[in-house]
Amino acid sequence: MSTGMQSTEQKFQFPREVVLEALKVVLPSIGIQPKNVDMFIGRIEASAGASAFSWGERISIVVDEVDPGNCVARIESSLKVGGNFTGSGRHHKNFSSIIFALSEYLQQAENGELKTNRQLLDEQISRSSGASSGVTSMLWICIALAVASYFVFT
Repeated sequence: MSTGMQSTEQKFQFPREVVLEALKVVLPSIGIQPKNVDMFIGRIEASAGASAFSWGERISIVVDEVDPGNCVARIESSLKVGGNFTGSGRHHKNFSSIIFALSEYLQQAENGELKTNRQLLDEQISRSSGASSGVTSMLWICIALAVASYFVFT
């Protein structure tokens, strides 16, 4: 078995376009940067950065429809520096990361658990405004104590 390049495939019970769109979201979240995305032919070229054991990997993902509503994602991972035997385990890590993150994302989408950017922004604003109102309250309490202690001790 060659250590320079390996491939795997995984079937998904989702249309090809849904899986491709999900990959565009999932890949950056797991540290893999898409370089070229061709939605027409269903191909994504990506790059994983260097690590302690590898100079990085080139990743190609091709998503093909096998029948209506089902597709298969074929993933190929190759080392950027081919003679690097310590980096050969990175292929399996790339495959596992992509497949499991994609599966989790698609399951959340199917269950309606994914939130739009607007929903996430609203949550962040409400959390930050709640935190800032707590800080504001603490500030007013400190000011009130300072004023009260000024009058008591003077």
